[in-house]
Amino acid sequence: MITNTDMLYTRMKQFQDKRKAVMDEYEKRLEWLEDKKGSPFYEKETQQAKNKRDEALQELQGEYRGYLNIAMEAMTKASGRRTIEPPTEEDLRIIQALKMRDTIGEAELTMIANSVKGSLLCLDIVQEVARKNGILKSYSGLYEGKKLSPEFLKEKLDFLGDSLNDFILYDTSRAARIGAEFVERHHGYTKDERELAKRPLFENKEDFFKQFAWISGDTLEGFLDAVDTQ
Repeated sequence: MITNTDMLYTRMKQFQDKRKAVMDEYEKRLEWLEDKKGSPFYEKETQQAKNKRDEALQELQGEYRGYLNIAMEAMTKASGRRTIEPPTEEDLRIIQALKMRDTIGEAELTMIANSVKGSLLCLDIVQEVARKNGILKSYSGLYEGKKLSPEFLKEKLDFLGDSLNDFILYDTSRAARIGAEFVERHHGYTKDERELAKRPLFENKEDFFKQFAWISGDTLEGFLDAVDTQ
């Protein structure tokens, strides 16, 4: 059975390869026309090549943006249906003792949070106790369970969606465009006068998520588990 992330990766890999084919054809045509530069024939053929490229890219963008939206919606829904790991008996004993306290200091609460950092549910209770005691500190970042926190998942899904929307719109990296804009502001060059670095091509699913979500290893495994849940 194909998973949500398999579907996303497959579609984005198709888009990458098809766009590369369009750009390779366009660049090969310009290379062939290079020795005719300055002639009316060159101007006419160059414009036709650009028009053909732009039409092909717009068609690809429209088709694969639809696939992207479907995959991201499925992943978001799946992440909301996943189950949370139950706390251990030891975690529950610690939390029960904590709930009997009227007041508690930040140092002791932090120590308790570190002892139950394998349970999101327990950390949520610690966070509520912190709020009641006027302790302005976030404890969700301590979580070390196998399942990723809802906050982390939302952050990564939002980042992935933004990254892939940029990927569909541009063949160059965001960093390259920002750099070109800086040079244009400070040195007077225009983006059209400078060739921007192309995006690195990804060849497998791991590279894909490392490039567009900045996750790998155990974090990637936890992410896939969350967004592929049926």
